[in-house]
Amino acid sequence: MPCYCSDTGFCNYLGITVTTPLWNACQRWPDSQRDKLANDLNKKESNRDPIQKDKIKFCLHNVDYSRAAFEIDGIFSKLEQTKYPTDESYVQSIINSEPIVSNIKDQKCRAIITSRSEKFLSETKDWLLKYNIEYEDLFMFPDSLWFKKLSNTSRREVPKFSKEVMIYKADIYKSLEGCDIFVESNNVQAHGIFEQTTKKTISYNEGIIYEKEKTF
Repeated sequence: MPCYCSDTGFCNYLGITVTTPLWNACQRWPDSQRDKLANDLNKKESNRDPIQKDKIKFCLHNVDYSRAAFEIDGIFSKLEQTKYPTDESYVQSIINSEPIVSNIKDQKCRAIITSRSEKFLSETKDWLLKYNIEYEDLFMFPDSLWFKKLSNTSRREVPKFSKEVMIYKADIYKSLEGCDIFVESNNVQAHGIFEQTTKKTISYNEGIIYEKEKTF
């Protein structure tokens, strides 16, 4: 993925604060080297302490689902959006993905805003219905933007950490009436969504709540 950072500071793609030496290096690196660093940071992020998981469950236990928007993958579904050789393999992964039962409430969600392509709308709706996950609105990422052709292979990659996905989610969340919290499974996305909207955002995998400081 090309570098979008115009200066040092927090990088939404890498999910870390970029210092001057790293920023200078990023300007010289090929896309593949930045992608490798992002993947390595994400693997480190996924190996979280079990104590953090308990903290996260406590956060969602107190969330009013009727006023919240959710990503599906990593929140309700155990499906991980990484790389899939074909559309067919991804469809089967959607259909057969296991639910995260502890996060499913008998309460309708205000919205589901997912990075899944709209191409898989039917399979996604069937899966949500199967596990009794109700919602007022369902927003899926435009198919024309979802796949990125890789230069040296016919495989296609889901832009899970891309700036486009984060902005897409943030724009919908910002404009959605009656919605004042977003629950996101990826910390890079969660931080970016909060930065774009200044609205309360939970980074589920890290147990972090991003919100504006209260003033008195």
